[in-house]
Amino acid sequence: MKLKQKLNRFFHSTRVLIVILIIIVVILISYCNYLMKSNNVYMFNGKSDYIEIYNGVISLNYDINILEGSDITYIKDKDIVVTDYKIGYYTKENDQLVSIAVVSDNDQEGLSLKAVLEGIGTFNITELNTHHKYFTKKSRKLLDNGLYFLIEATSKDGSTITDITNLNINKLSK
Repeated sequence: MKLKQKLNRFFHSTRVLIVILIIIVVILISYCNYLMKSNNVYMFNGKSDYIEIYNGVISLNYDINILEGSDITYIKDKDIVVTDYKIGYYTKENDQLVSIAVVSDNDQEGLSLKAVLEGIGTFNITELNTHHKYFTKKSRKLLDNGLYFLIEATSKDGSTITDITNLNINKLSK
């Protein structure tokens, strides 16, 4: 009986209540801070001799990662027929390109480079944060170093096209 009374007095004490409330507030503030730091939003655009990219968005948070690759516009006057291509978004580490999202294909008949660039829908990526296929921990960190769009292609006449576009990337979140 005395133990029950002591416990009852202990839990009805204002000191205990204040300590419990302080612990709850610290836990909530820590969790909110974690959520704020785990949400990174980037916008990007850029232009090269071959393309213009506007309104690209990368959103990385604790739950889902999104790359909205934007509209890619082919700006050369003359279209090029390619038999082999590799096109994608990259980050850079020690002067080496690290791929985020890349598409490649070959066709001996030839494909219009303009049609390939403007028709690519694979740069719209949504993945759970736990999968890390496109946005690995390494590529997430490297986004602060810059974002690049690379076109490597072989034209039907055998000439090689290599175009690296250094995209303007702005981090919108803290």
